[in-house]
Amino acid sequence: MHILRAPYLLYPVLFLGLVFLLDKVFLIPEVRDNFIQPGGMLYYRQRDLQINRLHNALPELPADRRVAVVFGDSRSFAIGDMTNVPLLEEGPDFRSWIIYNFAGPQAVPAYHTYLAERIFQGPQRPGYAIVGISPDAFNRRAGIFGSPVMTFGLSREFIERYWSQVPAQDRATYTGSRRFALTGMNFSFRGFWERLRGGWRGAAEDSSVVEGILLEANHDPASFARSMPLLRETFENAATASLDLYSLEHSPQRKLLDLARGAQYLWFGRRTDQELEQETTRLVNFYIKNFTVSQEQFFFFELMLERLQRSGVRVVVFWPRVNAHLQAAYEDEPQIQSVWRRIEQLTARYGARAINLNTHPDMRCSDFYDASHLSVHCFPDVQRILLRALR
Repeated sequence: MHILRAPYLLYPVLFLGLVFLLDKVFLIPEVRDNFIQPGGMLYYRQRDLQINRLHNALPELPADRRVAVVFGDSRSFAIGDMTNVPLLEEGPDFRSWIIYNFAGPQAVPAYHTYLAERIFQGPQRPGYAIVGISPDAFNRRAGIFGSPVMTFGLSREFIERYWSQVPAQDRATYTGSRRFALTGMNFSFRGFWERLRGGWRGAAEDSSVVEGILLEANHDPASFARSMPLLRETFENAATASLDLYSLEHSPQRKLLDLARGAQYLWFGRRTDQELEQETTRLVNFYIKNFTVSQEQFFFFELMLERLQRSGVRVVVFWPRVNAHLQAAYEDEPQIQSVWRRIEQLTARYGARAINLNTHPDMRCSDFYDASHLSVHCFPDVQRILLRALR
């Protein structure tokens, strides 16, 4: 009765209800595709669409082309056709490869399993798979399974099917991302302000530049090295904050990922040893202290290997190269060493090959963009080793 006499007392309740409803709008895929947030959201969405592009392209490819897909985290981003260009001078064998990169930021084996289920079905399938596996992916306490992987990378059907394999910490993260949609999208007010200041930029020229570099490099592989400064400028330009980045359709980053079949070539440069040591200390404190092996991710890793073996796919699994300080920290942690030994055992059981790039004799380049990511110009070494292992 008192409320009817003073209806303004209902205003806070109505306002909160309206906010709640507006928040749920951001669970609608079409809305999310026009509200892409900084970080991993764009990569996972691009990979989702790239599966259809791959399936549509396979029937049209000549019989002499070999198609490989790349699974992994950000340490596998630069494995792709463009990295293969410098290897063309070594012989025609490298020219036959077509590489689709599906690596996701902080991706774990559950995501690789999800991709394998969707990619390796139907009569037309890729014949090769490159799988990058980092220790972080097997750290149960890292929390990266819940976000970004479940939040952005996995379908609801897949999550529900394997809900029993999701640790409580990651269940809570995922459930919260659905209860509070904007928070689950990692909405960034700082990113909003920077993009608003950048306005609408338009970036059709970015794709044209990269297409020109690729075309020239295929005729003259030596031109790839000469084009590196321009390539770097192009990718950095695509990352410049602007309102275009909110739209999946118009994002220059998405367009360059499509052009490169999912690969990303942004991380150029070289850190000093002192910088690498300082960054390594931060990584050790965050990821390696209190490392707890995730049995759930081993369940998914084996499920992925089983699926690939059943599909007749040739597989190479690799342990990415990291700087010497981080590698020493890995070697001092018995649980991380046990993870790699178990990966080697499972890989062999399913007829695949396992390669540790930290100890491989042909891995000569050791320039790092940061403590755990190789600089782009080291990836021809990486690709040479992995593709030869697949032959």
